[in-house]
Amino acid sequence: MRPLPLLLMVLCAVPALAEDWKAVGNETFTALLPGDPQVKDDAVDTAAGKMKTRTWSSQKGNAYFAIAMVSYPPDLVHKSIPSKMLEGARDGALANIQGTIEKDYGVFIDSGLPKKKWPGREIFASAPQGMRYAARLYLIDADLYQLIVVRKASEGTDDDFKKLVESFKLKPPPGAATPAKKK
Repeated sequence: MRPLPLLLMVLCAVPALAEDWKAVGNETFTALLPGDPQVKDDAVDTAAGKMKTRTWSSQKGNAYFAIAMVSYPPDLVHKSIPSKMLEGARDGALANIQGTIEKDYGVFIDSGLPKKKWPGREIFASAPQGMRYAARLYLIDADLYQLIVVRKASEGTDDDFKKLVESFKLKPPPGAATPAKKK
């Protein structure tokens, strides 16, 4: 075998290995995380009481990836303003990492129902020790979903964060009509 074809085969195989992302999710969503994602159930104490959490997390090189879900009491959510809850989640996350906001703006995700979208926020922040924090937060019913990538600011780009965000899909709610197939 000639060296050039062998080299081309090896080079073509490397991106496939580097792009080893696996599906994760539950009854409400699916998404992709790199490597071998781990799942952890926990509870955290907050000003509103103890909240159940579930986190899917993984590593890719020096970057940390997570999808964290916090279940709020439904009464708390119904009495609150969604944008204020998202701002509070943002502020809490930034306080935890001692981060400084670089970008922060509102986003939405389709609910799967006609004319219904769930609110969210996208945040980019710098943190101590040269770290970069990127997160997309969604408030879906009484659950807060946080899609997070933390990496060294000097290593890489936000392409992996974009891939995580674009892979996050809500499953149709129970009883939602599925679109008719076009003929």
